[in-house]
Amino acid sequence: MKKYVKKFDEMTKRCFDVAEYTNSPEYTLQEVEMYKGEFYLQGHAPKPMLNEVKKDKLSELNRSFEQISENGNASCFSSLGFEINADEAANRNISNLIYALERTGQETVQFCAFDNCFHEVSLAGLKTMKLEIISHMHGIYRRKWELREHINAAETIDDVNAVEIDFGLDEEIRH
Repeated sequence: MKKYVKKFDEMTKRCFDVAEYTNSPEYTLQEVEMYKGEFYLQGHAPKPMLNEVKKDKLSELNRSFEQISENGNASCFSSLGFEINADEAANRNISNLIYALERTGQETVQFCAFDNCFHEVSLAGLKTMKLEIISHMHGIYRRKWELREHINAAETIDDVNAVEIDFGLDEEIRH
Protein backbone atom coordinates (compact mmCIF):
# COMPACT_ATOMS: atom_id res chain seq x y z
CA MET A 1 0.00 0.00 0.00
CA LYS A 2 1.16 3.54 -0.58
CA LYS A 3 1.30 6.22 2.11
CA TYR A 4 2.91 9.60 2.49
CA VAL A 5 5.84 9.32 4.87
CA LYS A 6 7.62 12.29 6.45
CA LYS A 7 10.46 10.32 8.02
CA PHE A 8 11.57 6.80 8.87
CA ASP A 9 14.21 5.16 11.00
CA GLU A 10 17.21 4.46 8.76
CA MET A 11 18.06 1.23 10.57
CA THR A 12 14.64 -0.39 11.11
CA LYS A 13 12.80 1.41 8.29
CA ARG A 14 9.92 2.05 10.72
CA CYS A 15 7.91 5.03 9.46
CA PHE A 16 6.89 8.09 11.46
CA ASP A 17 4.44 10.82 10.54
CA VAL A 18 2.48 8.74 8.02
CA ALA A 19 -0.47 10.27 6.14
CA GLU A 20 -3.06 9.12 3.59
CA TYR A 21 -2.71 12.36 1.65
CA THR A 22 -0.79 15.58 1.93
CA ASN A 23 0.62 18.20 -0.38
CA SER A 24 3.46 19.05 1.99
CA PRO A 25 6.86 18.70 0.31
CA GLU A 26 8.26 17.21 3.54
CA TYR A 27 6.38 13.95 2.80
CA THR A 28 7.21 11.41 0.09
CA LEU A 29 4.92 8.75 -1.31
CA GLN A 30 6.29 5.35 -0.24
CA GLU A 31 5.28 1.71 -0.49
CA VAL A 32 4.68 0.62 3.10
CA GLU A 33 3.46 -2.42 5.03
CA MET A 34 1.99 -2.70 8.49
CA TYR A 35 3.15 -4.87 11.36
CA LYS A 36 1.54 -4.72 14.82
CA GLY A 37 0.01 -1.32 14.15
CA GLU A 38 3.23 0.29 12.88
CA PHE A 39 4.17 1.23 9.31
CA TYR A 40 7.45 0.09 7.76
CA LEU A 41 8.90 0.66 4.32
CA GLN A 42 7.83 -2.23 2.08
CA GLY A 43 9.92 -5.35 2.72
CA HIS A 44 11.29 -4.18 6.07
CA ALA A 45 8.57 -5.07 8.58
CA PRO A 46 9.77 -7.50 11.24
CA LYS A 47 8.91 -11.09 10.51
CA PRO A 48 6.70 -12.76 13.12
CA MET A 49 8.25 -15.55 15.15
CA LEU A 50 6.91 -19.10 14.83
CA ASN A 51 5.62 -19.18 18.42
CA GLU A 52 3.78 -15.86 17.81
CA VAL A 53 2.07 -17.24 14.71
CA LYS A 54 1.14 -20.44 16.57
CA LYS A 55 -0.32 -18.42 19.44
CA ASP A 56 -2.43 -16.35 17.02
CA LYS A 57 -3.63 -19.49 15.21
CA LEU A 58 -4.55 -21.18 18.50
CA SER A 59 -6.52 -18.07 19.49
CA GLU A 60 -8.34 -18.23 16.14
CA LEU A 61 -9.10 -21.91 16.80
CA ASN A 62 -10.49 -21.15 20.26
CA ARG A 63 -12.66 -18.27 18.99
CA SER A 64 -14.05 -20.44 16.21
CA PHE A 65 -14.73 -23.31 18.62
CA GLU A 66 -16.51 -21.00 21.09
CA GLN A 67 -18.63 -19.55 18.30
CA ILE A 68 -19.71 -23.04 17.25
CA SER A 69 -20.21 -24.55 20.68
CA GLU A 70 -21.99 -21.64 22.35
CA ASN A 71 -23.85 -19.59 19.77
CA GLY A 72 -26.39 -21.89 18.12
CA ASN A 73 -24.26 -22.49 15.03
CA ALA A 74 -24.00 -26.27 15.37
CA SER A 75 -26.74 -28.67 14.43
CA CYS A 76 -27.16 -32.34 13.62
CA PHE A 77 -29.86 -34.48 12.12
CA SER A 78 -31.65 -36.44 14.82
CA SER A 79 -32.75 -40.04 14.39
CA LEU A 80 -36.22 -38.68 15.27
CA GLY A 81 -36.36 -37.30 11.75
CA PHE A 82 -35.52 -33.59 12.05
CA GLU A 83 -32.53 -31.32 12.50
CA ILE A 84 -31.75 -30.15 16.03
CA ASN A 85 -29.40 -27.58 17.55
CA ALA A 86 -26.29 -29.36 18.79
CA ASP A 87 -24.45 -26.93 21.03
CA GLU A 88 -24.04 -26.44 24.78
CA ALA A 89 -27.28 -24.42 25.07
CA ALA A 90 -29.28 -27.13 23.28
CA ASN A 91 -27.79 -29.75 25.58
CA ARG A 92 -28.85 -27.73 28.64
CA ASN A 93 -32.33 -27.09 27.24
CA ILE A 94 -32.95 -30.76 26.52
CA SER A 95 -31.63 -31.70 29.97
CA ASN A 96 -34.15 -29.28 31.47
CA LEU A 97 -36.98 -30.80 29.43
CA ILE A 98 -35.95 -34.32 30.49
CA TYR A 99 -35.90 -33.20 34.12
CA ALA A 100 -39.34 -31.58 33.78
CA LEU A 101 -40.94 -34.65 32.15
CA GLU A 102 -39.43 -36.99 34.73
CA ARG A 103 -40.67 -34.84 37.62
CA THR A 104 -44.16 -34.11 36.31
CA GLY A 105 -45.01 -37.44 34.73
CA GLN A 106 -45.97 -35.65 31.53
CA GLU A 107 -45.50 -38.01 28.55
CA THR A 108 -44.56 -35.59 25.78
CA VAL A 109 -43.49 -32.00 25.26
CA GLN A 110 -43.44 -29.57 22.36
CA PHE A 111 -39.88 -29.30 21.08
CA CYS A 112 -38.62 -26.52 18.80
CA ALA A 113 -36.24 -27.95 16.18
CA PHE A 114 -33.35 -26.18 14.43
CA ASP A 115 -35.70 -24.89 11.71
CA ASN A 116 -38.05 -23.44 14.40
CA CYS A 117 -40.74 -26.03 13.67
CA PHE A 118 -42.36 -27.75 16.64
CA HIS A 119 -42.48 -31.49 17.19
CA GLU A 120 -44.18 -33.52 19.90
CA VAL A 121 -41.35 -35.43 21.61
CA SER A 122 -41.46 -38.12 24.31
CA LEU A 123 -39.05 -38.54 27.22
CA ALA A 124 -37.30 -41.35 25.33
CA GLY A 125 -37.01 -39.08 22.29
CA LEU A 126 -35.45 -36.31 24.39
CA LYS A 127 -32.94 -38.76 25.85
CA THR A 128 -32.06 -39.94 22.33
CA MET A 129 -31.54 -36.34 21.17
CA LYS A 130 -29.37 -35.61 24.21
CA LEU A 131 -27.08 -38.53 23.31
CA GLU A 132 -26.97 -37.35 19.68
CA ILE A 133 -25.96 -33.84 20.78
CA ILE A 134 -23.29 -35.21 23.11
CA SER A 135 -21.93 -37.37 20.30
CA HIS A 136 -21.98 -34.43 17.87
CA MET A 137 -20.26 -32.10 20.35
CA HIS A 138 -17.66 -34.77 21.08
CA GLY A 139 -16.91 -34.85 17.33
CA ILE A 140 -16.40 -31.08 17.38
CA TYR A 141 -14.09 -31.37 20.40
CA ARG A 142 -12.11 -34.13 18.66
CA ARG A 143 -11.72 -31.88 15.61
CA LYS A 144 -10.54 -29.01 17.86
CA TRP A 145 -7.94 -31.26 19.49
CA GLU A 146 -6.80 -32.51 16.08
CA LEU A 147 -6.39 -28.96 14.76
CA ARG A 148 -4.55 -27.92 17.94
CA GLU A 149 -2.12 -30.81 17.48
CA HIS A 150 -1.46 -29.79 13.84
CA ILE A 151 -0.77 -26.20 14.92
CA ASN A 152 1.53 -27.23 17.78
CA ALA A 153 3.41 -29.70 15.56
CA ALA A 154 3.99 -27.13 12.79
CA GLU A 155 7.67 -26.52 12.18
CA THR A 156 7.38 -23.41 10.00
CA ILE A 157 5.14 -20.36 9.74
CA ASP A 158 3.90 -21.68 6.39
CA ASP A 159 2.94 -24.95 8.10
CA VAL A 160 0.92 -23.02 10.70
CA ASN A 161 -0.76 -20.88 8.05
CA ALA A 162 -1.64 -24.03 6.09
CA VAL A 163 -3.83 -25.28 8.98
CA GLU A 164 -7.39 -24.46 7.99
CA ILE A 165 -9.74 -23.90 10.92
CA ASP A 166 -12.71 -25.94 9.76
CA PHE A 167 -14.98 -28.02 11.94
CA GLY A 168 -16.68 -29.76 9.02
CA LEU A 169 -20.14 -28.50 9.95
CA ASP A 170 -21.17 -28.45 6.30
CA GLU A 171 -20.83 -32.22 6.50
CA GLU A 172 -22.05 -34.39 9.35
CA ILE A 173 -19.43 -34.77 12.09
CA ARG A 174 -18.36 -38.42 12.33
CA HIS A 175 -19.30 -39.88 15.73
